[in-house]
Amino acid sequence: MKPHARIVALIIAASLAACSTPHDQHASATSPAPVLPEDWLSETIDFPPGFAPDLPTGKEDLRFPPGWRKPDSEEFWSYAIVMTLDEPTPGTNRIEEILDLYYDGLMSAFGVGRDSNEPIDPAQIKVKQTSANHYEAAMHIIDGFATFKPINIRIKLITESKSDNRSIVKLRVSPQPDEHKIWAALQAGIEQIPEG
Repeated sequence: MKPHARIVALIIAASLAACSTPHDQHASATSPAPVLPEDWLSETIDFPPGFAPDLPTGKEDLRFPPGWRKPDSEEFWSYAIVMTLDEPTPGTNRIEEILDLYYDGLMSAFGVGRDSNEPIDPAQIKVKQTSANHYEAAMHIIDGFATFKPINIRIKLITESKSDNRSIVKLRVSPQPDEHKIWAALQAGIEQIPEG
């Protein structure tokens, strides 16, 4: 190979190497977390909240896409939560109990059942474990945010132990099917929440 051709080949090879990124580099621990759009809302609530006083102490951090309370939006009833609980890592039954206390209290605080002569259970929840520390919940709930009509919601959860008496529960909540883009956006929301 002529010296001129060799230099050109080296320049092209170096340019290609600089432009290409190995697939697993994006998944490395040093990669920055995905950036949420600026129009997402965030909220932090100390536990137990007033609407569910029987929940353990701790806190929850939430991230909401802009359409989370709009019934005609694909983002309706979609949001991310990281709960920090001052108790051991919950299993299936305890997760179901926590979600039941949380959503019954939350929907009652928004007025679900206020005008009923009969006691109303706003949320019916069934949790199943899908793998180690991973759970899915099916929730049939009366929407107190906007429509006051029943809606079916899916919840994807991951639990983490921080110590014997401290745990993290990460929740992605949405009525959308698995293939919908909202689940990736909610995961980005989870990754934006500092664990504490």
